[in-house]
Amino acid sequence: MKYKPTHPYAMTTYIYSFSFLLIIPIIQQIVFKPDSFYDVIITFWKSIILTFIILLWSFLKYRSITYCIAEKKLFIKHGILLKRDFVIPYENIYAITIKNKVSQTFFGAVKLIFNIPAKNKYASLILSNKNALMVVKSIFTSKHKKTIYKAKMLRIILMSAFWANPLTSLLITIPFVKKTGNVLGQELSEKLYSAVDIRVILIAIGISPLIATIIYLLASAFLITFIIQYFRYSNFKAGISDDYIFVSHGLINKNGKIIKKSVINAVSINQTLLMRILKLYNAYIHTVNFIKNENDKTLLIAASKKEQLVYDLEKLVPIKIINSKKFKPAKKTLKKFIFAPGICFFLLIFFMCRLKEEIWYTQIIALFLKLIMVFLLWWFFFRVQAYKISGISFSENVVKICGYKKLNLFSSYIPIKKIQSIEIRRTPFQRVENLASIKIYIFSEEENYFSCNHLKYEYVKNFVESVESVCDFQGVIVSKLD
Repeated sequence: MKYKPTHPYAMTTYIYSFSFLLIIPIIQQIVFKPDSFYDVIITFWKSIILTFIILLWSFLKYRSITYCIAEKKLFIKHGILLKRDFVIPYENIYAITIKNKVSQTFFGAVKLIFNIPAKNKYASLILSNKNALMVVKSIFTSKHKKTIYKAKMLRIILMSAFWANPLTSLLITIPFVKKTGNVLGQELSEKLYSAVDIRVILIAIGISPLIATIIYLLASAFLITFIIQYFRYSNFKAGISDDYIFVSHGLINKNGKIIKKSVINAVSINQTLLMRILKLYNAYIHTVNFIKNENDKTLLIAASKKEQLVYDLEKLVPIKIINSKKFKPAKKTLKKFIFAPGICFFLLIFFMCRLKEEIWYTQIIALFLKLIMVFLLWWFFFRVQAYKISGISFSENVVKICGYKKLNLFSSYIPIKKIQSIEIRRTPFQRVENLASIKIYIFSEEENYFSCNHLKYEYVKNFVESVESVCDFQGVIVSKLD
């Protein structure tokens, strides 16, 4: 067998992983403050030697990684001092993640991540475009390729707006503004900011400078995350190729996935509250140990209308999207769904009433409390919608379970043979009211389940018995009925 080396671009990843060591000479300059010319020269040579060691190690690391494509297996060799040989049968590679950054495109390189049931950080290669295509074709042999879904630009813009989170992006905003000022220069950056600074408008309508600055930061953070999400999901499309599904997206950094249809354990149709108002949906697939690219996870269809989404899903995945009558939570359980946001809202009102106006920081606290109040109202209406969609049903060997997770509403469709276990949970309060919550677990390397809360215990019991009777030991179902 003839082993081939990876692409030289791989060296940059190893250099980057050790680049933090270059801060040591800088710390020496700050702490010890060498005064003499001799001390400066010594520090300089230390930096040169350290840089040489990093470059040498990166080169040796790059040369130590080789691969070989056999008829039914992929062989990978790793290690400088400790040698590792890996053998991965093609049949156990159920998906390939393809990452192509701008810098990689410039050098003609691409990164392949082989998704296998056992987590293995060495199951990846950085190859040239030609060699990467050869590897993919060896593992996933297909003749016909057809694009089923292609996201429209307006839908991508809407989805980017839904996912943009200004609060978590403040950490990005502050260094971004500082670095922009350093690059543009003081005078030019001040002119740029003054041209787009909404603080002037906010102050003009009577908002204090401090509050205007906070709003300005939140708005800037929202804009930055919106742009990041838009660049990430532009050109989003999904299609089929024989027994595989392919997904690709990205405006600058290109990302792609090739997934075997047979390893899809479930399909979820998700909504945020804002998406529900606009009647838009996202579709996700669930497999084992799939690489999660930050927020996209296993996104299959983005921001689509329900009818078109179901139509495309039936072409893409081998799971029936059923629409049968479902067991829903009892009407009296609405109070259980809104209990948490309701209690938080009343506590917030109590704290706001206790604020003293004469304290200088009262205005800042009041602003944040108002922002929290907006979130709590949003949470309250989200829980009302969660109550409306929650339920379970069963038809044509597919289980449908609807509920919520964090701030997302979901409707998940799970083939009977993919169910690993069913758990029924009952708190002391639910026992008194004859209610129960249900969890359906699917095959995954981590605990992956779909839950529905506050159903009538009789409904849940009948549902589990019906599933078990049809299952005929296709899966491993363990139910806790009491």
